Amino acid sequence: MYSHHNRAGYRAALEEAGIDPDPALEVECFLSRNTGADAMTRLISSGTNPTAIFCGNDMIAMSAMEAMRSFGLEPGRDIAVIGSDDMPMAAASQLPLTTFSQNLDALGMRMGRMILNRLNGGEDRLQDLVEATLIVRESDMPPARRV
Repeated sequence: MYSHHNRAGYRAALEEAGIDPDPALEVECFLSRNTGADAMTRLISSGTNPTAIFCGNDMIAMSAMEAMRSFGLEPGRDIAVIGSDDMPMAAASQLPLTTFSQNLDALGMRMGRMILNRLNGGEDRLQDLVEATLIVRESDMPPARRV
């Protein structure tokens, strides 16, 4: 559901801005070390010139930034990058990553209560919305003007 909600939010924001979504730009990544770089490499190699990317977690975002550099692009200057999770390394990376932070302890407690309630025959909801806070750092600066 996480990816589904991210995609729906992305499409709603584009619609609100009067931009038609391009499904070719919606690259899904599995949660592993190289998938951000692999997806970014495919995106750039296709001739697409993105001005910004949002990654479902910080590891994918930092991997994508490595791939950008291999193409001579500077994250935060040529392409804005936003991650999600606010991992400790996000603030300490070569270019501090703008990311979303969530209270994972509270989230884990809520999930545990939902499971216990369900096991005890309760009809508790099977999903819940969790508030996220945008942590602004240096990776989401406006892109440089392209000629």
